[in-house]
Amino acid sequence: MRYLSAERDELALKSSATVFQTFEWQYLWWRHFGMKEGRELYVAVFRTEDRLVGIAPFLVQAYEILHLRVFRRLMLLGSGLNNAYSPLLPLERQGPSDYPDAIVEPGFEEKVTISLHSVLVQDSDLWDEIELQNVPENGFLYSHLVPLFEKSRVLVTKAIEDTCPVLMLPQTLDDFLASVSGNERRNLRHALKGFLQNPGCEIEDNTGPRDIDGALRTLEDIHQKRWNEIGYPGMFSDRRFGSFIFAVSKELMQKERLWFKTLRWNGRIAASNLCLRFNGRLHTYVSGFDREGLSAAGLSGAGKALTFLQISDAIDRGYSMVDMGRGTEAYKFSLTSTVMHNWRIVISTGAGDRKFPRVNAFRMYVAYRQLSSRISCEAYI
Repeated sequence: MRYLSAERDELALKSSATVFQTFEWQYLWWRHFGMKEGRELYVAVFRTEDRLVGIAPFLVQAYEILHLRVFRRLMLLGSGLNNAYSPLLPLERQGPSDYPDAIVEPGFEEKVTISLHSVLVQDSDLWDEIELQNVPENGFLYSHLVPLFEKSRVLVTKAIEDTCPVLMLPQTLDDFLASVSGNERRNLRHALKGFLQNPGCEIEDNTGPRDIDGALRTLEDIHQKRWNEIGYPGMFSDRRFGSFIFAVSKELMQKERLWFKTLRWNGRIAASNLCLRFNGRLHTYVSGFDREGLSAAGLSGAGKALTFLQISDAIDRGYSMVDMGRGTEAYKFSLTSTVMHNWRIVISTGAGDRKFPRVNAFRMYVAYRQLSSRISCEAYI
């Protein structure tokens, strides 16, 4: 994979790719999540005149019963790996990547679509099902490849998987403030005066090599505490995620693709926000704040203050958007009404195919195992 890194970076910057299609992100995802027995890389590379114009990074995941390989799923790098036999944790179901997709140079969409479809059909003995998780509706695969499969003799099912609010940025901060509701404008100004303009507040930029390890551990602590308080496991509950985010943050930091700040109030950690910068967008990725400590001090709005700073910095840099990531948390819709959708698309064997009896039997077996496991868990709880 590494030999393509420079070319892939150049291609990603030419296209509308997100940080989740960069080499660093997908290579480290493979190292921390994907590299395991029963999984093989399947990367389709498209060139013209010895120039890279497209790359579709897949893996084939095999499932076994009694040491017999009974099912193979083709998936994008960066996806959740779908533990087939138990109730799924969020990272197993959806993975750490908000927008998995292929990368194609503008102007080559049609040629790459036809070639990729032909390759996947030709190699259909390698897979029983293609599962595309969280693919964006404005991305290459959803807009070009999936319609071609829908015209062919396979079964294609589609469902919205996530809602992703995005804030399209105006040219000035004043224009942004004028675009939000009066109540939200007051909240932002309160956060500005209460924190960012207060001598008790300190904003740390954590993108230096000596700062990042401690800052990431702090983010992990307050993120986990916040989500555990409201009954959710938090992203760092999966140890693979912690190892992955530490590694990928350092790689992105070296290319100035990280926006990572911590807010302290009178020396105490109040909030932390890790964002990803790429192709004119600032992507909110992992955040946390100490609600208990701030409430005890009679304060609120630390998270809002960092969001305000994030938007302000993005406007100053001339970015086109702040992408607020997957999820429908209320604070996102106080800032924007613009949403994009991610889709789960499954391309699978039809009833007339010779694979159908085996594939259908596997699906029934998986459904039984998941139901049985869930019942056991509920009984234990």
